Amino acid sequence: VIVLTDPSGQQRLNTSVPWNTPLPSFLDPNVARSIQETRMPYVSDVLAGAVPRRELIGIVVPVLHSGEVTYFLTASLPLQRIQDILAQAGVGEERTVGVADRKGRIVSVVPDRSGEKDQSGFLDRVIWTADREGVSVGRGLVGAPAVSGYSTSEITGWTAVVSLPRG
Repeated sequence: VIVLTDPSGQQRLNTSVPWNTPLPSFLDPNVARSIQETRMPYVSDVLAGAVPRRELIGIVVPVLHSGEVTYFLTASLPLQRIQDILAQAGVGEERTVGVADRKGRIVSVVPDRSGEKDQSGFLDRVIWTADREGVSVGRGLVGAPAVSGYSTSEITGWTAVVSLPRG
């Protein structure tokens, strides 16, 4: 889905609905302010889409005219798309790979473990640590003994984790 939003946050175009459908305001004012100040793209945490209502990720880029932000162009991706990208990467049979947004919400885990929760608190320890990257030995991404490497993106604030079983 592609959305064009003006600086006030009002959607002007949304490819997921028919033309002339009334569109709600869309962009968080803090996100808009940050993009206007930095002129840099922004990747959201997992959020509920305004139209249609489903969980997704927004990638927002500023549209500049004469050096000023005149619009925001947003591409929204369903969480399944991140899952597909990780699955296509071929992470290997014994590895577990996960991605979490800046709030610690698990976006995707491969192999798919959507029914499982992080009982070990691993993601909480990794995401809220002061270190942006490192290695952890103990309970891994799905709670089993593992050696895990993690890295947090300076641009998105998202964290990627790869866990190998320890046996």
